[in-house]
Amino acid sequence: MSQIQSLLLKRRENIPFRVSLVYAFFSIVWIAFSDRILLAIIDNVELMTTVQTAKGWLFITVTTLLIFYLLKKEISEVKKIEEALILSEKMLSISHLASGMANQINNPLAGIVQNAQILRNRLTEVGQSNIRAAEETGVDLEKVIEYAEKREIARILNSIVESGKNASDLIERMMDFSHEGSRQKVMVNPSGLLNSTIDLLKQEIRFGKVEVFREIAEVPPIPCDVQKLKHAFYHILSNAMEASVGQGIEPGVWVEMTAQGKGVEISVTDKGAGMTEKDLSRIYDPFYTTKSGAMGIGLPIANFIITEIHKGKLTVYSHPGRGCRVVIFMPQ
Repeated sequence: MSQIQSLLLKRRENIPFRVSLVYAFFSIVWIAFSDRILLAIIDNVELMTTVQTAKGWLFITVTTLLIFYLLKKEISEVKKIEEALILSEKMLSISHLASGMANQINNPLAGIVQNAQILRNRLTEVGQSNIRAAEETGVDLEKVIEYAEKREIARILNSIVESGKNASDLIERMMDFSHEGSRQKVMVNPSGLLNSTIDLLKQEIRFGKVEVFREIAEVPPIPCDVQKLKHAFYHILSNAMEASVGQGIEPGVWVEMTAQGKGVEISVTDKGAGMTEKDLSRIYDPFYTTKSGAMGIGLPIANFIITEIHKGKLTVYSHPGRGCRVVIFMPQ
C-alpha cells in the first residue's frame, strides 16, 4: 500500500471520530453553560419554558450546520487525496511506459551510433584493413579520403554520432527520472535531484532558450522518496519555465538552494506574468489553472508530495506582472 493510499484510508476512518468528538464537545458546552446562564437570569417558569424551546431549536440548527460544515470539509479533503492518488498512479503508469519505450529505443540507437563510427573510420582513416580492401577492389584510398573531406562526410558522421550520444544520454536521464525505486525514504543530497531535473527539462524544445541561473550551495542530505521528490521538482520547475516563455523578456529562472536550520530551503523564481490574490488562493485546487491548455494538476501534486509525504512546507509568493517565487522547505 502506498503512502497516499494509507493517508486516504486513515482520513476516511477518522471522519466519524472527528465529527462525533466535535459534536459531543459542543453539546456538553452548550448544555452546561446555557442552562446555568438561564437559571441565573430567569425566574419565570413560563418564560423559562419558552426560552428552553427556542434554545433547543437553536441547538438543532447550529449543530446541523456544524456537522454539515465538518462533513463537507472532511469529504473535500478526502476527495483531494483521492484525486492525488489517481494522478499519482497515472504518473507511475506513464513512467513505467516511458521506461519500457526507452529500453526499446536504446538498442537501435546504439546500433546507429556504432555503425556511424565504423563508416566514419572506413571512409576517413588510413588503416591496414582499409588499405587492404582498397587494393583488393582497385580503389585509390587517398582519393576516397579526399572526396570524403571535400563532401564533409566526416563532419556529417560525427554529427550523427554526437546526436546519437545526446539522445542516449537523454534516455538514460529519463529512465533514471522515471525509476520507481523502493518507495522507501532514503538519505539523499537534494542538489543532485534538483540538477538532474533541470537538465532533463532543458532537453525539451520549448525550454531550450530558458536560461536557468543556479545558486546551489552545499547542503546536508535529507530523507526523501527520490521518485516523488523528483516529480515535485519537475512540476515546480516546469511551471516556472513555462511562465518565462513568451513574456517579451529574456526568459530566465533563478534556482537557489541553501541549508536553513534543520533542513534545506529551495527557491524557484521566474519573471512571468504573476498571479492575482484570487488565483493565488486557489493554486492548490486540483485542475484549477490560469493557463490555456494546461490541466492544473502540477502544483497540487507537488504540494501534496512535499507537505504530506515529506512533512515539508511549500509557499508561493506572487504579484501580477512581477513573476512568481516558490519556496520549498525540506526537513532533515
